[in-house]
Amino acid sequence: EALAAQPYHIKRVVPPDEIAGIVDDSVYTNCAAREALRFAGESASLLGKAPDDLWSTVAEGLVVPYDAGTKRHVEFSGYKWGHAVKQADVVLLQYPLGLRMSEEVALNDLEYYAGVTQVQDGPAMTWSLHTIAYLERGRTSEAAENFERAFANSKPPFGIWTETPTYGVA
Repeated sequence: EALAAQPYHIKRVVPPDEIAGIVDDSVYTNCAAREALRFAGESASLLGKAPDDLWSTVAEGLVVPYDAGTKRHVEFSGYKWGHAVKQADVVLLQYPLGLRMSEEVALNDLEYYAGVTQVQDGPAMTWSLHTIAYLERGRTSEAAENFERAFANSKPPFGIWTETPTYGVA
């Protein structure tokens, strides 16, 4: 019997932007879970096993928070536009997750979340991911700026990377 199409939610998770706290439907968590379920199905097939139908049903039904009006992904259900984020989260959809989206949505996500990311004491991971995303959009000056920003976290004499430029924990 075919399972009825319905939305699936992942509740009470801490997303990559951990200052958000415990949230429902983190866009990154839900998209990563969807990819994991798809991969499980593909892997089962490659091994000559029958994938569980529920895997694809849940994968395709997972809620992906998106605002059609702004053409941007929403970090999680209940996220308020303009609220500061600690680090890359939605931008992770582009890289490393590789979520397919239009160029317009990718740029909207990148520019919006870059604008609300806490600049002081932010983790180097954010600037590295923004660098990659800007390069993929052909925005070399923004990529260079973020690339340089990431190196503030590299400390002499051995170039050890710290979470923040001031050695603290972000």
